[in-house]
Amino acid sequence: MVSEGYPFAWVRGETHLVVVNPRAEPVEWASEEVEGAELVWGSGVRVWRSELWVDGFGYGILRV
Repeated sequence: MVSEGYPFAWVRGETHLVVVNPRAEPVEWASEEVEGAELVWGSGVRVWRSELWVDGFGYGILRV
């Protein structure tokens, strides 16, 4: 587990970051795990530098 708050985030296999925001409100999260990440699949997820924005009920799988 990388983030136990919102969004929930964890690294899978040291190559992918999984994020889920089960709340209706959007959330912003900054972490070194996000730096250089590329969205592979998801909905409502935006990445910029080391920051991640996840819309309400958004989710994503990112290559790190």
